[in-house]
Amino acid sequence: MNNNLWNRLTALIGAHFGADPAALRPETTAEEVEGWDSVSHIAFLVALERELGVRFHTGEMADLTNVGDLFARVSKAVARAR
Repeated sequence: MNNNLWNRLTALIGAHFGADPAALRPETTAEEVEGWDSVSHIAFLVALERELGVRFHTGEMADLTNVGDLFARVSKAVARAR
């Protein structure tokens, strides 16, 4: 696992949703993060793209089940951007 990317991702989740980044685990779901719903998810993804300088493919983020899945998709997007 790329710890630097994990730390950036969890910090962004923390900043966007007011969650404690240290409390986030790969198995953490959106339902466990206050305010993370389908509408806020879209706004978060836009902020994530902007912050990391990546673009996600259409539908790529639709079936995420937890923060670990999000990290895997973000890792792929970062690798594509290089």
